[in-house]
Order: sequence, then C-alpha cells, then structure tokens
Amino acid sequence: MKTFKQMLIGVFTSVLLLAGTGANAMIVDVQLALVLDISGSIDDNEYNAQMNGYVEAFKNTTVQDRIGNFSNGIAVEMFFYASNVKVASIEAVLKTAADSEAFAAAIAAITRPTVIAPDKMGLGTNIAGGMLLAYDWLTGDDFDVQIAKVMDVSGDGFQNRTLETNDGEAQVDFAAGILLVEAQRDQATAAGILVNGLAINHDGPVDNFQDACLDDGYYIDHVINNNVCVQSEGFLSGDFENAVIDKLVQDIVPEPATLALLGLGMVGLSLRKRKSA
Repeated sequence: MKTFKQMLIGVFTSVLLLAGTGANAMIVDVQLALVLDISGSIDDNEYNAQMNGYVEAFKNTTVQDRIGNFSNGIAVEMFFYASNVKVASIEAVLKTAADSEAFAAAIAAITRPTVIAPDKMGLGTNIAGGMLLAYDWLTGDDFDVQIAKVMDVSGDGFQNRTLETNDGEAQVDFAAGILLVEAQRDQATAAGILVNGLAINHDGPVDNFQDACLDDGYYIDHVINNNVCVQSEGFLSGDFENAVIDKLVQDIVPEPATLALLGLGMVGLSLRKRKSA
C-alpha cells in the first residue's frame, strides 16, 4: 500500500505532467522564477544592494554546490514588478559553478527598468502582476521539469495596484490587493507551483514589513503556499545577501521527498482555507 507521502509525490508529478511540455522541451530538475520588487519605495541604493545580493548569492559555493547536485540542472529567470511588470530576459539553465557565475554576471549587467517611458514601471507595488508573469513562464512548454516548479517572490510592501494597470497607477485598497495576490497564489498552487517568499523590512513612515514572515504576516497569509519564508531587515541592513542565499538554498529543492513534505504544507493550507470559509 502506498504511503501518504508517496501519494503526494504522485499528485505533484501528475500536476507537472498534466501541464504538458513541447516536443523540444529541455529537461531540467527545477524551474525557478525570481520575482523582485523594484517599486517606488526602493531607492537606487537599495535597488543596487538588492541586485548585488542576487549576484553574490549565485556566486556562493553553497548555492553552486546545490545546483551541481542535480543531473539536469535548474532553469532560472528573473521578473520585476512595480506598478507594471517586466521580464529581465536573462533566462538560463544552470548546471555547473561556471553557469552560476555567468548568470551572476548577467544579473550584474541589468539596468534598472525606468519609472516612465520606455519601461513605464510606475511607482506602485503589483505583486500579483509579477506573480502572473512568472506563472506564465513556469507553465510554458520550454522545459520538462522533473522535480519542482518554484516561484520565489520578494518585496518590501503590500499590493496597492490593480493586476493590469496599463497607465501604471491604478490603485487598490489593502483588502482588494489581498484578493489579487491570493488569486495568483491559488492559481500557482493549482498548477503544482511552490511559492516561496523573501520579505524585506522597509523602515519608512508608512510600511514596516518586519512581521511579513511571522504567523498572520502578509507573506504567510497571502503570498506563499508553503513554509519557506525568509525575512531580511532591509536591503542595506547587512543581512540581505545571506537572506537571498538562505532563500535560494531552500528554493532549489534537493529531492522528491522534500517536495512531498512541501505538499503536506499545501494540503494544510487547503484545509485551513476550508475551515475558514
């Protein structure tokens, strides 16, 4: 008789298979979408610190060793959100330390997308839009994923824009923003995508995000769908690089058994939602 853990592995595998792949899809073990906040609350110094944190993380030997443990490597892409969203277009498949170093260099070469034309990113926070963009990539047919699809969401604030802003500044209130983010989380969950989080404290006059990864915190309740939520004290706090490394190590799921344990968390999330309904 199959154990519950074995059944969970089967469920996750079935979801990935049902998603379908193209005839020429590349086999990878993990597909990882990095969803980054570049909203108006993040000044240029903080943006630079954020990007440098990811550069150094992919140069970190622990992260490189974790990637090297896979026979098929990981596919990774980066996505930005403010009021609007943008793909960084640095997609790569990483298998070796050299691959990770090259990806770090690609991150370092990115120029911050502009608030106004040509990028028209705006100043608001559209987490849901970033998640949707990442979802479209994760559910595409470019990769045949063997173990896990992971959406890694980071940010220092709440959803405060509509999903598709167009003009860049269509605002929503806190409650409406929650519904937009939860809809994207639930869509990802239904597709078998793990949603992890990195919450960055923003020590400003309005937002203070230091509790986002605690019980009843914004990321725990509305953004992620399992127990991987890493908290940073701020982009310039000195702990950000280590927070990114910690998060990446957890993003890169080592084996199907771990996926099953994360599946238990998703089942628990579903049960909690039913009880609260």
